[in-house]
Amino acid sequence: MSEGQSLLAILALLYVSDCIWWLPRQALLLTGMRTGRWRFKSCGTMLGRQQGAPAMLPLLPLPRLTMLQAQPWDIAFSASSISANSSLSWNTQGRRAQKGTTVNLGDDTAPIRSAGDTIKIGDSTWHTCTTPAHADAVATLLSAIQSAAPQERADVIASAWKAHIDVDAARTRLTEVRRAALTPQIFGVLQCVAMFVVAPLAASRFGIAFTIIPLGLLILSCVVINAIVYGIAHRRLHPEDKSHRRSHTAVILLSWPMAARAADNVMRHACHAFHPIAIALATESRDLAQSLGDQLLRDLHHPTAMNEIPEDARDTVETHNRNHVTYILAVMTAHKLDPDRWKVAPEGAAEDLAYCPRCLSQYTRPSGDCSDCPGVALTSKPTGTA
Repeated sequence: MSEGQSLLAILALLYVSDCIWWLPRQALLLTGMRTGRWRFKSCGTMLGRQQGAPAMLPLLPLPRLTMLQAQPWDIAFSASSISANSSLSWNTQGRRAQKGTTVNLGDDTAPIRSAGDTIKIGDSTWHTCTTPAHADAVATLLSAIQSAAPQERADVIASAWKAHIDVDAARTRLTEVRRAALTPQIFGVLQCVAMFVVAPLAASRFGIAFTIIPLGLLILSCVVINAIVYGIAHRRLHPEDKSHRRSHTAVILLSWPMAARAADNVMRHACHAFHPIAIALATESRDLAQSLGDQLLRDLHHPTAMNEIPEDARDTVETHNRNHVTYILAVMTAHKLDPDRWKVAPEGAAEDLAYCPRCLSQYTRPSGDCSDCPGVALTSKPTGTA
């Protein structure tokens, strides 16, 4: 392998490394163009662990291709208590490690506040969020529940759920995200062309020794421009997150190939305030919204064994799940999705006698628990579905 080929391989490896996101267990990767069908990925079972797993992004940084990390709330709250635990998990993927604490909202509860990407109760760290903005939003909500009179807390929680699934607000936010990310996306494409098209062709035609300085200056100019437009776009969408903006700008300037994917970092957490179903409906991706709704409702109605969740958190988690079901059904009904499709038994072979109501795996035995969903009992298949 020549020096030029080795250099190109190093650039390619650094570039591909920035096309991988680490997804928490309760998060989804949503990708799609402005028009067209959006898709989602959840954590895989390979190369992951209990807290999360890697997810591969599209390799080409196409303009107008939006990529978001989205998730429902990964905590649980009710009028009387809050818990840093959650029963939610997508499809057959494992539930994240349940290490959180549960706090009763009494008069002696310490104030709730955010500190960076963490939520603190008094001086103790209670939960870690994805970004400082996310932590601030969750802390503000929990503080509002805490400070409200007991008879008013149900209204505060209802308002929070309505904002979480507000499709119109999600649509407005998506428009802001697309506009802010467009310039970094365009310059990212130009840098990719410079690194992986212009540079190899020039080096093969004139030799690496003759072209390395001008090509280096060309790529460096692309990197500097990308760092500038990244800072502007990030400031528009995340004005409060100065520390992350500065640290990622430094990464861009030090690791040149990553500058081509700067737009991904701008978009990733820009819609953290919204439920994945609200985002799917905001993009007019009805099939995606229906699929997400079906999976969520199956999981919320048939959660895997709750023995992982501390006993003092289960009442809070179950109350939170009932609220989750109520508002998911409301938004699905309002947007003319089928709120009962999740109940339909899957079609299968004649020998299949039962299925898992959570993951829809089918079994030739008539009873027992699902092998992929601990604690979920099989449901007998009705006549005519095999």
